[in-house]
Amino acid sequence: PEVGPADGETSSDAAHAHALELAERLLEALNQPYDVHGHEMMVGASIGIAGASGEDPVSIDQLLSNADIAAYRAKRLGRGRIEMFDDELRRQLAKTRRVARSVGRLLDQPRLPILCSALVHLGDRSVVGFDCAVDWETAGVCEPPDVIARAVDDAGMSRALDVALSMLGLIILSP
Repeated sequence: PEVGPADGETSSDAAHAHALELAERLLEALNQPYDVHGHEMMVGASIGIAGASGEDPVSIDQLLSNADIAAYRAKRLGRGRIEMFDDELRRQLAKTRRVARSVGRLLDQPRLPILCSALVHLGDRSVVGFDCAVDWETAGVCEPPDVIARAVDDAGMSRALDVALSMLGLIILSP
């Protein structure tokens, strides 16, 4: 069926509403149980939607990327959700990328400011290890820990950072 803008609604608003309606119908269909060889199976999904207008043209690749980012936000917020790529998500993405670039530059440096706390055995008060973390504020990354953690994770740097901190712990414990 042809869908056009209602009174007082822009074509962008109508397209947004139509996309949400289609996504809701898709989620509803996916949430129905399926019979697979006599076994009831359930499928779940999270849907990300991105749009473009003639005023703000984007490439197909960017449109797919934006929809993917919206889908990841939907997954992060809970199952069976629909999320639109919007200005707020665009701002969050820009901030996350900026933080990830800062962290990436720091990981390329020969030194990182590290905070270490000794882990002490309460029985004999011997040091059994260290809890080490990067001192992001001293390093110049002044963002809340959850923003830094998301940026590090989204940029695929969490494993490198974990390995670096583990190696530091090994160095500290070496005689």
